[in-house]
Amino acid sequence: MKRTFTLIIVLFFSLIGYTQENVTLVKWTFPNDNLTDTLVESYSELNGDATLGTIGGTGAISMKNGLTTKAAQADGWNNGMNSKAWRIFLNTTGYENIKLNSVQQSGNTDPGPKDFKVQVKIGEAGDWTDIPNGLYEVANDWTTGALIAKPLPEICNDQPLVYVRWVMASNLSVAGSDVLASGKTKIDDVMVTGDVMTGVDENPNMAEVTIYPNPNNGTFYVNYFRTLPDNLIICNTFGQVLFEKNGFSSLEDKIELANLSSGVYLIKIVIHNQTITKRLLVN
Repeated sequence: MKRTFTLIIVLFFSLIGYTQENVTLVKWTFPNDNLTDTLVESYSELNGDATLGTIGGTGAISMKNGLTTKAAQADGWNNGMNSKAWRIFLNTTGYENIKLNSVQQSGNTDPGPKDFKVQVKIGEAGDWTDIPNGLYEVANDWTTGALIAKPLPEICNDQPLVYVRWVMASNLSVAGSDVLASGKTKIDDVMVTGDVMTGVDENPNMAEVTIYPNPNNGTFYVNYFRTLPDNLIICNTFGQVLFEKNGFSSLEDKIELANLSSGVYLIKIVIHNQTITKRLLVN
C-alpha cells in the first residue's frame, strides 16, 4: 500500500512537471495617442524589436479611438485584395501552439475593407500561406472581426522569424461597394501567445541583462550580470545603427550618447549567439 501511494505521488509531480507554460510573445493595445505604440508593448525576451505596420501601399498609420483606449488606423486600402494588410513579425523560438488574438473595425463614414484573411510567412524567403479557417469579415463594430485564440499552423512553432498579416480577401467595403482610397479600417488588442516547448529551458542570461536608469538622458548603464556579451548595438526604430561595441572586459558598461534625441531606441545584445533586445527610452 505504501509503495502504491508513493508511485501515485511520483506520477502526480511528474505530470505537473510537464505542464506547459503559456506565454505572451507579443502584444499591442495602443494605450497612447502616438506612433510609438506601433512598437511592441508587451513581449517575450526575443521579441523586443517587434513592430506593427501595414504593407502593400496603404496610407499612413494614425491613432484613433479603439476598443478601450486607442487603435491603429489607416486609409488607402483601395484595390488592395491579396496585397494590402496589417502585418507583424515575431520570434517563436522555444514555443509551440502559437495562437493569435485581435479585433478590427471598418467604419461606415469612410467605408473600409469588409473581407480579410490571416496568412503567415516563415522567414524572409518564405511564401505567404493561408491559415486554416482564416477567412473572416469585419464590420462597424469590434465583435464581427474579432479573432480569439486563433491557432496558427505548426510551421510557426519554434521559428526565429514568423510574419503574420491580416490581408484583404476582396476589394469590397463594409458598405457593399468597392473600397475607396478614403476607406479606413482599424486594428486593436493584437496578441500572440505560445506554450513553452517541453524540454526547452529558458536561457538564464536573457532576463538578467538590465539597463538603468531607463528612461534616461542618453547616459546609462548596461549590466550583464554574469556573462560577457559578444556584441552590443543601439539602433533607432527604423533599424539605423547609432552605436556598436565589440570586445568586453567588464560585466557592466557605462554608455554615454549625449546626441540622442528624445524617443524610443532598441538595444540588441548578443550572448552566445542569442540576441536579447531591450527598449531604451530617452527623455
